[in-house]
Amino acid sequence: MNGFEKTYHYYTMRERKERILYNRVMDELNLFHELPQLLAHEYNPPLENKLHHLLNEFYQILSFYEIHF
Repeated sequence: MNGFEKTYHYYTMRERKERILYNRVMDELNLFHELPQLLAHEYNPPLENKLHHLLNEFYQILSFYEIHF
């Protein structure tokens, strides 16, 4: 690979990773449409695990884009 091909490959792979991560987080965010209904029931450990996973994904995106708060 020459320099141009390496650069193109790098940005193509980075864009692909960003798209995959974005899609994963958007899938997780769909959970929030169900959240009020789920929280109306008793304590739900699977829901807690799902929310914990969602927060981890969210912080992964923030750190990927170097967003800190």
